[in-house]
Amino acid sequence: MSAYVLFVMNRLDEDSGEAALAEYRNLARPARLKYGGEVRVFQEFYKNAPVENAEGQWSPMAVILTEFESMEKAKEFYHSPEYQAAFRERQKASEFTVSFPQGT
Repeated sequence: MSAYVLFVMNRLDEDSGEAALAEYRNLARPARLKYGGEVRVFQEFYKNAPVENAEGQWSPMAVILTEFESMEKAKEFYHSPEYQAAFRERQKASEFTVSFPQGT
C-alpha cells in the first residue's frame, strides 16, 4: 500500500532561504530516488499565487507530497543518512511540518 511524505513549509528565511533550499534539493533528490519516491505535488506558494482554500484558513509557503511504495520505504527515506544531510541543510533557513499519510 502506498504511503506518502507530506512536507509543508511554514517559514523561509528571507536572507539565506533560497540558497539553503537549493542545496537541500540537490541533496534530497538523490535520496528520494534511491528509496523510490515520486513527487506527486510540488507547489511553492510564496513564488506564485497563494493557496486557494475551499474551507478554513491555511497559508503554507510550499507543499510537497512524495509517494513511496510503502510506509516502511517512506520512513526509511526520511530517516536515511542521505536525507538527514538534506534535512540539516533545509533546517538552516526554513521551518517545515512533515507527516506520513497512509495511502488507500
